[in-house]
Amino acid sequence: MSISFNIPYYDMEGDLCLTFYVGLEPVYHMSFTIIKGHLLGIDEDNIIFITRVQGVAGTFHMIRRATKALDDIAPMVILFTAIQAISTAYEIKNIAGITAREQIVVGDMQPVERFQNSYDSLWIKMGGIKINDAAFLLPTVPQGAPLNMTKKNHRCRTKYKRQLRLVVYKHVLRTFQQKVHKAGD
Repeated sequence: MSISFNIPYYDMEGDLCLTFYVGLEPVYHMSFTIIKGHLLGIDEDNIIFITRVQGVAGTFHMIRRATKALDDIAPMVILFTAIQAISTAYEIKNIAGITAREQIVVGDMQPVERFQNSYDSLWIKMGGIKINDAAFLLPTVPQGAPLNMTKKNHRCRTKYKRQLRLVVYKHVLRTFQQKVHKAGD
């Protein structure tokens, strides 16, 4: 399994994309852009705004297999963790995620409920707080509920999952910090 950082195939201007691969097959995308915080009512110069969370059609079996191999951490969670590390590396203090209601694919074409798990539920699971109808404010460092709020028989697994996310976070952080350092030379 791997992650690539790229410009999405559908747009050559403004968006960046992380793609989760199983072998050579892309199975999940998470796209984002960097915008001025005031556009979402956030008092920060730059924020990362995640606007797309999408599995690749026909790869559900690979997504499920990858999730199982990662001890029940879904590829979209790994991609979000990577975005958190990128945010930290570039000293961007806020991440926002688009709401299901405002995601452009939904619009008048699809019922919002169909996208709740891909957007609103994911942001809540990641520690997000809805700040307005357009966005959730998300943490820039992986978090989890206090362990004493986790069932005793799930605590060991929860600790392991947090450690795995932290490994991903630190690896991506180091990679991008090196890029920031080289760019500054």
